[in-house]
Amino acid sequence: MNWKEVDTGFTGDFLQVEFPTATVGYVAGAPLIKTVDGGRTWTKVRAAPPVECVAMTFADAKHGVVSDYYGDAVYRTDDGGSSWTDISLGLNVPEYNVVAERRGTERPDEIVIVGGHHDAISTERPWVCPGAEDDASGTAVAMCAARAFRNVSFKRTVRFMGFGDEEGYLLGSEAYAKECAEKGEKIVAVLNADMVSYDEENGSRDDLTVGAPNDARWLVEYLKAVGGLYGQRLIYDWDAEWVSDDWSFIKVGYAALGVIEGEVGEGGILDYPWYHTPEDTLDKLQPAFGARCARDLAATLAHLAGVAGTFPEPPPLGTAAVPFTRPFAVYPNPYCFATATGGVNFVGLKSPATVEVYDLAGRRVAAAEVPAGRDECVWRPASADGETLSPGVYIYRVKGREQREAGKIVVAR
Repeated sequence: MNWKEVDTGFTGDFLQVEFPTATVGYVAGAPLIKTVDGGRTWTKVRAAPPVECVAMTFADAKHGVVSDYYGDAVYRTDDGGSSWTDISLGLNVPEYNVVAERRGTERPDEIVIVGGHHDAISTERPWVCPGAEDDASGTAVAMCAARAFRNVSFKRTVRFMGFGDEEGYLLGSEAYAKECAEKGEKIVAVLNADMVSYDEENGSRDDLTVGAPNDARWLVEYLKAVGGLYGQRLIYDWDAEWVSDDWSFIKVGYAALGVIEGEVGEGGILDYPWYHTPEDTLDKLQPAFGARCARDLAATLAHLAGVAGTFPEPPPLGTAAVPFTRPFAVYPNPYCFATATGGVNFVGLKSPATVEVYDLAGRRVAAAEVPAGRDECVWRPASADGETLSPGVYIYRVKGREQREAGKIVVAR
């Protein structure tokens, strides 16, 4: 019921407290410390194992086990910490990259990657690490993109990836990126998702951090442009320094970005309360928020790989931006007066361009000139004198720079 603050006399990262008896207790961290009087006074375990002790468990005052951050090094004591035996025996748990590839039809040697890391860790109890946000959410982005595009042919080769051992300092992605560079593979872009299903501002801003160095800033702007096209309404705050598995590719000269909640923008820090804890479970997440990010990344992948009508050439390193050209589209079509707001949008115009609309009798009912530098215009279904048009079928014609388009628009009440 009552608590009293105790000065242990030590400073450092204290990660776990274990009292096998009412009087004998241990605190894991750097250093490993011990009390024999119920926590009133503490001493350093001078014969402690030569690792930072992160996790531990004791059967009684004398018999216990401690391990390092990753569980690779495990030590046992049978005399209350006076001596320790290494029982890890080199039993490292290997982490593997998981790769699914769809070969490109026109430029198979050019590659676009989307992925997240499939490992997880908990600093409180390393053996209990569900990792729902960090980083099942990012892995789900790659898996959902693969499922959405399972019947789609890409012009460039696409790889859907789950990176191994990100928590071990990017070991899986580092090995993979190094191998790709040594083989001379031409990776156009890497889209990495790491913690993308938690909105720390709970809908007040809907922002994510997108990390990329200046050399890959064009890729950030491309993601923003694609996001604007498909209406997920997410805000991407650029951070030149934040990195995850994307850093492994950046180091060997590839363009890459990483998306994560928090970090910059409102709040300015990683605000996920269950980060690296056993409580990082699915019930803490906001799947609808993650789905919006997944759609933006999948759409960006589609454009970069050439399936959605655009096919950008990657710019040289150091280039600030790459021209973003939207595929030609006319929407909403059909246009319904009762439900539509605004008008009919013509996007992906190669300006200067002319947009004309005719009725089925061949009478021109609308025309618009689109100046150079713009790629869209809006037609509100009305005649040249402003009269609302009757429901029916209308014909549009678009003439632009090296562009000719024609089709039908259905107008309904």
